[in-house]
Amino acid sequence: MPDKVLYAYARMVLDTALPTIPMDTGKLRKTSMTAGVQKTATGYKIGSYTTYAEKMYNKTSGNWTTVGTHGKWFSTVINERGTMLMSEAVARYKL
Repeated sequence: MPDKVLYAYARMVLDTALPTIPMDTGKLRKTSMTAGVQKTATGYKIGSYTTYAEKMYNKTSGNWTTVGTHGKWFSTVINERGTMLMSEAVARYKL
């Protein structure tokens, strides 16, 4: 059960953050969805295959090409909705 809950949580974070991921050409968003949620030795990770993803993620200000986008998109979702998303993930797999 915990593995399924952790995957569901990571997937909900990715899906919720998608509209806030910067989208100049769309590559960052597309590769984030292509990468999806990946299993690691310690849990799961979400991210992008672009070489500039980290730079954009850490960017805290500037002129974003798409309204509503910003840096720290995953952190923002976790800070603003993380508890609710975790509750939803747990409820999905509650026996």
